[in-house]
Amino acid sequence: MILRMLTWPIKAPAIWLLGFWTIIGWVLAALIDVFVVYEPIAVALAVGFTLPAWYLLLGALSMHGQTLLLHEARGLEDADIQGVTDLNPYTSGMSVRLMLPFLTVMAIEMNLVREGRLVAAGFALAAFAVPWLCVCLEQSLRQGLNPANWFVVLRGLHLYFIPVAILVALPQLAIVHVLFYHHEWWAFALAGYAFFSIHALIGRLLFYSRKGLNLYTERSPEQDVEHAAREHETVQRELWNELHILTSSRRIQQAYEKLDTYIDGRYREQDPVVHERLKDLQDKRLLLQHGVYYLQRLLDRKQNEQAWLLFKQCLAFDARFRPLSAEAFMQCTLGATRADAALVNDLLADFDRAYPDSSVSPSAQYRRSRVLLELLNQPAEARQVLKALSQTHPDFVATPRVQAYVKSLLG
Repeated sequence: MILRMLTWPIKAPAIWLLGFWTIIGWVLAALIDVFVVYEPIAVALAVGFTLPAWYLLLGALSMHGQTLLLHEARGLEDADIQGVTDLNPYTSGMSVRLMLPFLTVMAIEMNLVREGRLVAAGFALAAFAVPWLCVCLEQSLRQGLNPANWFVVLRGLHLYFIPVAILVALPQLAIVHVLFYHHEWWAFALAGYAFFSIHALIGRLLFYSRKGLNLYTERSPEQDVEHAAREHETVQRELWNELHILTSSRRIQQAYEKLDTYIDGRYREQDPVVHERLKDLQDKRLLLQHGVYYLQRLLDRKQNEQAWLLFKQCLAFDARFRPLSAEAFMQCTLGATRADAALVNDLLADFDRAYPDSSVSPSAQYRRSRVLLELLNQPAEARQVLKALSQTHPDFVATPRVQAYVKSLLG
């Protein structure tokens, strides 16, 4: 942020204004210095003749300083300044309003600082900061002199008021100090550079207080979130309209590809949301196709309980719904609770139809036997399943683990 504040004065048009201010201001000041050695009347004439040029320079500086301030205050710190308004003080009424700070600071400088009354000068500068900010923000002298607006600024800035008040006074003091005391070219350049940088910094502090000030912004974290939400809502609305059209015309695979492109790898976040939305479609085939891959992703993350719940939801729409593989099916049933024992038994009984010639079939029938015995308390049915298993897969039944179970069942 600090680096950006320091680079504003070297960007167009600030760099051109800074160059004109340095060269012309230095020449005009040198011209006045020449007449200082003569009578006071000569100095007065020199100042009088150069006054229009001073007004041109100071007015242009003030108007672009306000542009920088508003640019930062509206949250446009990363954007170049576009459509710069007319910086000619003779054609813009805003110049007159912004020139008042110079007159105010000059009066304070001459009447208080020269007398050594620094504390009084500090309070005067702090008081002058509030109406000046109101003029800059409201772009109206009448609004800037309205005490109601002063209260809004004071309340809105809160703890930022002190640094803002100091910063408001600094660029004005820098310019005034150069005009009165230092007529070197480098002093003019440094004062102009500080003038633009500090205005940008004031705008950034106002941006931080945007909520309290009820400040109009074009870009802010809140607006970014709101914009992203609106954009997301638009994308979703268009997506679901297109999915509805595709499913209505029975182009399920094309619909799923479009849905998967939308999810774009954000499965953990989007799968639950998408699954619920798909329930609203009249054709449930897209729901089931997404469900089978959603279920597999849950199993890959070892979320067996959530996978089982999803499995039951999909079964409610289609009793033939099954996971992608026999292994996935077996893992999914591990998430079942005791209350689902009857459903697990029915699914295991249908295993050979759903996964024909699967190498996992013996394990499925063995598990079914245990479900019948241990969860459903049906030992006769468990023996029948085990007997059929011994006929179709004798090697599996001959393993020590299964043999120990057979002995406990027969014993």
